[in-house]
Amino acid sequence: MAPSSKNADEPSPSGQVDLQPAVPYIFSIGYEGKSLEAFIALLKGALVERLIDVRDAPFSRKPGFSKAPLEQALKAAGIEYFGAPELGTDKASRDKHKDDGSPDVILQEYRRKLEKNLALLEILKNMARARVSAIMCYEADFRQCHRQVILERMETDGFRVVHLGDKPQTRPENSFNVD
Repeated sequence: MAPSSKNADEPSPSGQVDLQPAVPYIFSIGYEGKSLEAFIALLKGALVERLIDVRDAPFSRKPGFSKAPLEQALKAAGIEYFGAPELGTDKASRDKHKDDGSPDVILQEYRRKLEKNLALLEILKNMARARVSAIMCYEADFRQCHRQVILERMETDGFRVVHLGDKPQTRPENSFNVD
């Protein structure tokens, strides 16, 4: 959505109030170190309406975070679940760089992968413009996760990125932290 010059509180000619923000937001969240209840509370506190799961394999040994139970818990909380495993980091890439000690190589590889999935990224952006959305993966620190690449791209396209979590995080330019 292009930034609106209208005031969000100003009625349109039809008498409707435009509640769309001038700058669209996208939230980011990792479930590392969180209980399912705390995770959902963070989403609800930010008024998130849709969770976009960008894990390659939406399974977890952590109770409640595999796709089916997570989707069910989110639905009970009034939050829609959308899986986008095509935007995940595949196991082969993760394993290939497991011992090199730096996420830089895998993130560079992921940037190339994202370039091949621009149509899905566009769908994700449209979803985030339509409803308050959060992108989710495992890592609590977005700087250690491939979702930072997605979020960088969304920032470039005019989104305001908000990282939800309980760990201190460096704020990327044009974003802020909600703890």
